[in-house]
Amino acid sequence: MAKRGRPRKTDILMPVIHTPRINLRRETKQSLAIVLFAALALLSGLALLNISGSLGALLIKAFRYTLGWGAFLLPLFFGLVAVSLYRDLHHSENRAEKGSAHSYIGVGLLTLVVITFLQLLTGRAAENQYQIAQTGEGGGIIGASISLLILKTIGPWAGLALLAFGVLAAVLIAFNIPIQELFGFFKKPARPSSKEIVEGNVKINAPLENGFKTESVGNA
Repeated sequence: MAKRGRPRKTDILMPVIHTPRINLRRETKQSLAIVLFAALALLSGLALLNISGSLGALLIKAFRYTLGWGAFLLPLFFGLVAVSLYRDLHHSENRAEKGSAHSYIGVGLLTLVVITFLQLLTGRAAENQYQIAQTGEGGGIIGASISLLILKTIGPWAGLALLAFGVLAAVLIAFNIPIQELFGFFKKPARPSSKEIVEGNVKINAPLENGFKTESVGNA
C-alpha cells in the first residue's frame, strides 16, 4: 500500500486565490458597446471642432494622415456602429444565436470604401497617390494604398463603380438586412396566425369508431 506523502511547505503557505469574474449577459455587453461608440462619436466630433484639448488635436492629426478627409466622417462611422448595435439588440428575436460582428465588419468596410472613393476623386494618377495622402487630403495613407491598387488593375472608372456597389454591400452587412428590406421591394407576405379565419376549404378530422377521417368543409 502506497504511503501518502507529507504536504509540501509551498502547498501550505500559498493560499488559493480566486480571481473575481463579472458574468455579464450578452445583451449587457452589447449595451456597453453601444455606449462606448456613442461616446467615441461625441468625442471625435468635439476633437474635429478643436475643443477637446491637445490630445484631441493629436488624434485628429493622426487620423488625417491615415484616413485623409475620412477623418471628418469619424463621428458618423462611430455613430453608425452604435445604431447598428442598437438595432440588432432591439429587433433580434433570438438573441442567444445572434452576434454583433456584422456591425464592426460592415462599418469597417464602409470606412475603407469611402476613403478610397475620396482618394480617387482627389487624384486619378497612380504617381501622386501618396503625395496627396501625406498632406492629409483624399483618403490618407490607407485610401492611397487601395486607390493605387485599383488604378493599376481595373482603372479609375471601373473602380468608382465597384466602390458604389461596395457601399451597398457595407450597409447590408452593417445592418444585417437583405436587399429587399433595404429598398422595401418584394416584402414577404405576413403569415396568417392560427386564430385567423382562412377563406377557402378547411380540412377537419371527423371522429369514427376506429379512427378519424378527413372531410373538406367549404365556405357557404
